Amino acid sequence: MTELQKRIVFGAIFGIILLISLLFSTYTSVLLFFIVSIIAHTEFVKMVQNKYTDFTYFGLIIGGCILIIDLLLKYKGLDLTFFYGFFILLLPIFAMLYHKAIPFEKSVFYIGQVLYCTFTFKAIIDLVNLNETANYYLLYLFIIIWCNDTFAYFVGKKFGKTKLFQTISPKKTIEGLIAGLFMGCVASVIIAQFGTEIKLLEWLILALITGLLGTIGDLIESMVKRYFEVKDSGTIIPGHGGVLDRFDSVMIAVLLYYPLMKLFLG
Repeated sequence: MTELQKRIVFGAIFGIILLISLLFSTYTSVLLFFIVSIIAHTEFVKMVQNKYTDFTYFGLIIGGCILIIDLLLKYKGLDLTFFYGFFILLLPIFAMLYHKAIPFEKSVFYIGQVLYCTFTFKAIIDLVNLNETANYYLLYLFIIIWCNDTFAYFVGKKFGKTKLFQTISPKKTIEGLIAGLFMGCVASVIIAQFGTEIKLLEWLILALITGLLGTIGDLIESMVKRYFEVKDSGTIIPGHGGVLDRFDSVMIAVLLYYPLMKLFLG
């Protein structure tokens, strides 16, 4: 089986699992992304350990506790968004106070682990809890991102000439970026026909913003892997790599998609 065939087959399997969990219930969606978040933490640790062999699972413990507390309190009607903001401010202070015990660069990775692998998935979990149809809105995000990524990949490979960020991701081109954004907008136009509560113009705004942020997320993941000298974040999805490889675009895009969705839904 060629690498492209692997990507198609296992990408389809992953898509089916995602679809079933999203359409079945909010509980299955939350469970899926809780598990995915834990795997993402583990992959992040293994990447960092490629350069810092004594890097621990401290961030996984903190991130897991945050998600569990959040899930328990969400069903009690409590929102800890302010607490998380305060917690994020405390992390750099902790890093500065304990810089002698923990090298500053390593403490940055601890902070990055919590922010990157916890709060991005927290935004996904918050999204599916918005209302009774929010699972569909998360599904639409994946559709837009996947249309964007797929079209950008094939157009960039066939017609791409102008490099986007050659030092970070040599294969990405401006032609591919434009083609991906266009296809994301086409997908959003089709989604808008399903009688959603969001207007066509708002879907187009969401498609453009998530497309751009998704590309940035992909570049961030490429930059992290290049720094730690690894090809993939993991091997859990054959042909795709790890969870971080598969979710890199969505993880950054959802940070703005969620508040915009909340705004558009009123």
